[in-house]
Amino acid sequence: MKKQIRVSVLALFLTVLAIFKFGTIDAGDPKFSEFDLHAYIAMSEAVPGIVAECSSPFAYRLMGPWLVGLFTDGGLKGFYSFAIIFGALLSFAFYRYLRISGLSSESSLLALAMFLFNSNFFGFVIWNSYQLGDLLSFFFLAILFWQMEKGKSGLLLGGVLFMGILARESVVLFAPTYFVFCLEKGHSLKKALLAQFWFLPAAILFVGIRMGIPTGAGESLLEAIMQHGVKLGSLETWYRLFINAFVPVSFFPLIFFRSVRSYFWEHPHRIIFALLVCLSTLFGSDNERLMAPVFIVYYGFIGYAADAHGLLKNKKLLWLLVLAVVLGSHHHIIARFPMGSRNLTIVLSLVSLLLASLWVYIVLKSEVRAQHLEEE
Repeated sequence: MKKQIRVSVLALFLTVLAIFKFGTIDAGDPKFSEFDLHAYIAMSEAVPGIVAECSSPFAYRLMGPWLVGLFTDGGLKGFYSFAIIFGALLSFAFYRYLRISGLSSESSLLALAMFLFNSNFFGFVIWNSYQLGDLLSFFFLAILFWQMEKGKSGLLLGGVLFMGILARESVVLFAPTYFVFCLEKGHSLKKALLAQFWFLPAAILFVGIRMGIPTGAGESLLEAIMQHGVKLGSLETWYRLFINAFVPVSFFPLIFFRSVRSYFWEHPHRIIFALLVCLSTLFGSDNERLMAPVFIVYYGFIGYAADAHGLLKNKKLLWLLVLAVVLGSHHHIIARFPMGSRNLTIVLSLVSLLLASLWVYIVLKSEVRAQHLEEE
């Protein structure tokens, strides 16, 4: 019990520290004039009405602006208040998912910390609290995966997915993921298909919002993929999607390649969800943010690898990982106290990648040495 309380207190501390570290955006700064935050501000001010000139897909992400418009006076204070609340709830839900999926409390805390101090994932939606819909979608995904692992009914999952659709469209990726999860658990194809029935109201809502809400300029899904799909021809895109998005643990799936098989391949719903998130990045240009929904399984893998390889046994070397996380979380814009330039952010990211990989190498080497000594 004491250990559980200690871990819970530490998780709360890390959440508060991350929220404080990333601070909040200055919406009046001219360099953010092109950000879509202005659409969400207009939507919150129009509640309970609809802003017809909002472009798609922003106009469809109703829940965040409506919460702010209905329950606060609006503006940055309203958005930031809800960002703090749901940031804390997301931290709790994600930790519970990690624990119920079989991770130890220490590895769950490690995975949570990696997520909380990722400036492109948690950091961005706290700093730019106008993107409340993104944060809400993370929260609903964490709830859905947590309750799915608990074996809760399709009725509950359908209700959560319905609310998630009101936050952001990425939550819809859970439906096919749950279908694969049902097959994975030994359900027949017919039963797995019938389970999708619970998501029918969410599907109707998804289509209804897009048919019923008038929008201004914007792209259809087909237009978006035609415009942004060509980005895959750029090496920078691949770097941003698969390395920069996960600093400082971007190389862990390569280092722990064998664990990838047991974590993903033996649990197909995880890899299906990860692949769906990767495909969804073709609909936009902000690559790191578009990868954000994958946090639920990616950082779950980090915790799994930590347990499987005993990475947290050597407490003396944890300072090296802490340093890697601190350096990797630096951002020249997304911060309470922004410092340096984009080049400094890139350099520190690369240093943090090396430090995290060095930490793994030293820990694993020390474990091998200890095993040899025991055998002798």
